[in-house]
Amino acid sequence: MTTNELEKSPEYWMTGVQIDVFNMVEGYEMAEIENLGISKKEMRKILSDNYNPKLLELITLACNLGYIPEIKFIKK
Repeated sequence: MTTNELEKSPEYWMTGVQIDVFNMVEGYEMAEIENLGISKKEMRKILSDNYNPKLLELITLACNLGYIPEIKFIKK
């Protein structure tokens, strides 16, 4: 797959978002995450390969973990 083809793939960009989410929660214990209102089940779903969370869920998670979400769409 060429770089151009890869950049057109929604799965490619979703994988990047999942990596960002994983990095956000990496230092937290599951009990801490649950205290922020995010269940173990939700967290497992968000980090799974076949889950497609709503943008609002990702923004809520980021805010609950003390992050400010930044979303940019850049024209090629």
